[in-house]
Amino acid sequence: MGGTTTRRARGGTKAAVLEALAGGEAMTAGEVASLTGLGRASVSTTLSKLAKTGEVRKAARGYQMNGNAPDAAADTPRIV
Repeated sequence: MGGTTTRRARGGTKAAVLEALAGGEAMTAGEVASLTGLGRASVSTTLSKLAKTGEVRKAARGYQMNGNAPDAAADTPRIV
């Protein structure tokens, strides 16, 4: 089997993904997964949903926070 992934409470995956992207740099699903400890498939699904709602946008390489959207990461708990 693959590496160890972290299970999060409901809404925790979204919060972790937004926190990872909060620095403003575009990241791929694999990069977000490595940074957060979440499974790549879960991160990919979450990124797709966030792109549909406008909270993130596709970049030339990966995804990044949508500068036109309200600061979505401000409402998310910090990963410690």
